[in-house]
Amino acid sequence: MKVAIVGAGLSGLCCAYELEKNGIKPVIFEKKYAIGDVLEYTICTLNNFNEFRGSVMRYFKKNYDIKITPINPLNKVVMKSNNKKTVIKGNMGHVFIRGTDKESLDKQIAGYFKPNIIFDTYVNILDIKDDFDYVVCASGELSTAKKLSICKPTLNTYTRISNVLGDFDPNTLIMWFDNECIKNGYGYLLPYNRKRASLVLALNEITHEEIEYYWDIFQQKQNFKYNITINKDVEHDMGFIDPVKIDNILLVGNAAGFIDSFMGFGTISAIESGVLAARSIIYNLDYNELMKPIKEYIKLKHEYRIMVNRMDNKDFDRILTFLNMPFIKQMLYKNPFYRASYGAYIIKVFNKIMEDKDKNIVP
Repeated sequence: MKVAIVGAGLSGLCCAYELEKNGIKPVIFEKKYAIGDVLEYTICTLNNFNEFRGSVMRYFKKNYDIKITPINPLNKVVMKSNNKKTVIKGNMGHVFIRGTDKESLDKQIAGYFKPNIIFDTYVNILDIKDDFDYVVCASGELSTAKKLSICKPTLNTYTRISNVLGDFDPNTLIMWFDNECIKNGYGYLLPYNRKRASLVLALNEITHEEIEYYWDIFQQKQNFKYNITINKDVEHDMGFIDPVKIDNILLVGNAAGFIDSFMGFGTISAIESGVLAARSIIYNLDYNELMKPIKEYIKLKHEYRIMVNRMDNKDFDRILTFLNMPFIKQMLYKNPFYRASYGAYIIKVFNKIMEDKDKNIVP
């Protein structure tokens, strides 16, 4: 069986790994010169945002025979709005690295086998689809879905990722919500260790030229004293993709729209969709059916994004005041059974009410 994978990111590598474990050697086309993003940065998984219970490491080992190793446990989350602050402590999640670092998730997966990767090669999937039995799109972008007319755009973001030096708690995530300097988006600081961290600003529906403006306000307002070693700006399009398999083309990870528009989480979906795409090829399973739970998860998280896009700084202050109440902390963050998707059903009703209200407003 001839299988091509376009993209040697997390989803593409996981797909190739699963195929090779089952005797199929795919060829991977990668437009970059190496595995991993050029700029290293930290990411995290938050337990309340996972659809499964227990650690992400245990989940992937049990269900997909994939071992991943975090660099730090996440024991504290600090959320800040214009005038309020909320601190949540406990077993919150884990911190991982993306990029070229030997401990990055990309390098961890690639280290389990010897992938057949052709680097420095840009491939148009539509040009090669007839040369292979299956082509897996793991490009990390929606361009193929748009060409296939199966994409419904939902959000455009620009993200500035910075590596900074300072004095940090490696087990703490700090997040900011402030429309004055973070237009309907968020900022976060997530350390590698005590001396180095990623400082990230994610902004929605802006032009690239506006990044510097918001970045300057963000730094001034927070009075950062960090030494910035490198910046990188990344544009992300998000959208709902349906179907995620068309003819012999399977879309995985970000290329399938599997990144949530609320907080930008996509790591778990990338790994999971990559493995399940491989299994659908190996066992002739219905990939569109396999992806229904992930697609539902993405749509539910988008309800949070719709709500947040309506909020101003007073709303953010109210939310953080609410989240700081002891019984709310106990119910949401210290309850092992609670998942963020549960609250999305209530928010979906709220969004529908507000949408209907907007429609009924007479100019």
